[in-house]
Amino acid sequence: MQKSENLPVVTQEPPERATASIPVGIRTSTTVPAELLAHWILDEQLEMLGESNRDGLSEAFWAFLGATLAGIPSAAAAIWNAFGTKTHEMPPLDVLELGIVALCAVVALTIRVISGRRSMKAKNLISQIRARQRLS
Repeated sequence: MQKSENLPVVTQEPPERATASIPVGIRTSTTVPAELLAHWILDEQLEMLGESNRDGLSEAFWAFLGATLAGIPSAAAAIWNAFGTKTHEMPPLDVLELGIVALCAVVALTIRVISGRRSMKAKNLISQIRARQRLS
């Protein structure tokens, strides 16, 4: 890897105690950009960026939730038929149907959790941008 001529190099002395990333006695050098770009953005545009969803997780969530809800009546009937009999037997097709409904529910829940975490990251970024020092 070649060093760029326009990037200043920041050198750190070896740490006295080992850290997670730098062992004791290792001198480190880090390049930093010569220029940091700042962008002007309206508050309304910042809100729109935080609300926009470009990853398709919302659509996937609704698809799996719909599949779960569509399968619940027949899955409930399969459970009712299995436990309504004295033998408590369930045909393999009913077991497969219950498995598909359960899998769709788990996938929908997982997508919702992931989507919620990403939404929190966006909200935190918006808060950080708003907390920056204002230029007068």
